[in-house]
Amino acid sequence: MTTTDTPDPAVDTLNSLLRGEISAQEAHEKALVLAVDMTAFEADELRRISAEHTRAAELLRTEVFRLGGAPAGSAGAWGAFARAFQASANLLGVSTALASLSEGEEHGLKEYEAALETATGPTKTLLRERLIPGQKGHLDALTAIAVRRRSD
Repeated sequence: MTTTDTPDPAVDTLNSLLRGEISAQEAHEKALVLAVDMTAFEADELRRISAEHTRAAELLRTEVFRLGGAPAGSAGAWGAFARAFQASANLLGVSTALASLSEGEEHGLKEYEAALETATGPTKTLLRERLIPGQKGHLDALTAIAVRRRSD
């Protein structure tokens, strides 16, 4: 904390990213209700991505604490919207649900890239070396699933 006990201004940005990670994890879990209509590979990939979102959320919580802030405890309003959107996508089938998840991952990547522009020090390193590459990996995995589905 600074001498005025005011948390670093990056805390708000990090908490926004944290809410996004919580929301993403919840959306992937919600999509897994369709696991009976997925291949084992697809379901395993969604579980893996969900777990990675949980780990990313922990990294963000730790960074918020390091900067003197209080981490967000839930996905908030965005999370409620994302859950409803994913539930609607699920009703339309696996391909639509996967497309919805991909859109969410793209949104998350844009949020991380925007945060990187103003981040400094360890926060910038966390974004550049861990969180952005992870997000890109999620997009790659979901794209690979979509390609496999189209070729079947």
